[in-house]
Amino acid sequence: MKNKVIALIILISVFIVNDLFFIRVKTWQGFLAVDYCTRLIAIAVITCLLISRTCTFSDLGYRKMGIKSFLAWSAFLCVTGIIIDHYGWDFFIKILPDTSLFKFPRMENRFVRMFDLSIGMITVSLTEETVFRGYFFHVAKNYIKNPALLVIASAITFGVIHWSLGVDAIIMTALWSILPMLSVIKTGSIAPAIIAHYVTDLMYFVPSK
Repeated sequence: MKNKVIALIILISVFIVNDLFFIRVKTWQGFLAVDYCTRLIAIAVITCLLISRTCTFSDLGYRKMGIKSFLAWSAFLCVTGIIIDHYGWDFFIKILPDTSLFKFPRMENRFVRMFDLSIGMITVSLTEETVFRGYFFHVAKNYIKNPALLVIASAITFGVIHWSLGVDAIIMTALWSILPMLSVIKTGSIAPAIIAHYVTDLMYFVPSK
């Protein structure tokens, strides 16, 4: 279990340090280089965990679930996620000062933009849900027995990795992540959370990127 905790700390740290580089880049090329390197590092760590048999795909939240349950949870998380993301951003931006240290650069290359909105965002959804929902739940449930506290811990952790985007982003991403973690606790699978993560991000970035 100690190795699993260390691995979780490493994975979380990778995403936190990621923002240190974000605030230093000025171009979309630099942003993509940092972002994709972060995803590759996370994938490499996860792969090492699987190869060493420190954990299994099931431990990461890749579990079978009934089609009805999958569709119901996916639809619920997509709808609530989009609502929270859309109205939440507007609300917190109005009441909180701008504390952001980084702004997403606009993609000037059409092909790169389409690639990032598809493959790039799918990779984001897969890595973040695997780490902050699937693996986080697998490790943290051994130490945090209260489901409510587990959800809160997951939400705060997920919010913190978005620190470069400002206080409003930390609060918003923390709030957004509550329901996906609840779905993992209820179903054991991160599949609906992955779908919702991708759809929510797509709805946010398509008009702006």
